[in-house]
Amino acid sequence: MPASAFSKYSYAAALDAGRVFSVTHEDEAVGASPAQIELLVRVAAGAGILLGFAFSGDGDFYGALYDGPTPDDPVADGTPLTVVARNRVDSITSSAIVFHTPTVVADGTKLAKFFSNAGHRYNALDPLELETYGWILAAGDYLVQWENQGATPTDAGIELLWIDL
Repeated sequence: MPASAFSKYSYAAALDAGRVFSVTHEDEAVGASPAQIELLVRVAAGAGILLGFAFSGDGDFYGALYDGPTPDDPVADGTPLTVVARNRVDSITSSAIVFHTPTVVADGTKLAKFFSNAGHRYNALDPLELETYGWILAAGDYLVQWENQGATPTDAGIELLWIDL
């Protein structure tokens, strides 16, 4: 769907139709810097999604979104994650597929990068969550990346929430 076709009406229609989906991926032992976890988001041809994501971790970390990553080869997409339909009344499927731990030879074009200094907060017992919403993505591949900036292994998580447009 071209970005010009997006409007508050198509957003409302997508919500009304219940086309809301999510995935989560956690890792309880991401190695010391620069270890990372990555999710490859593939939006089907002719489709579009409105994506939001949240990063969480016990220490300092970066979160990033890239457009057009290059998987090593077609079988290097990673392991598919279970996409959860937030509409529990109807049987619907998403136009997006999400993989964890893809083998990527090039990240692609960096769209956004965020830093969290969770390891330097006053209440270090409560993992910080860094959220961003409102990315309208066309058909193609996108890379969501969490990167440890600490000297020790840490817990990490990424949650994606999107609406099929």
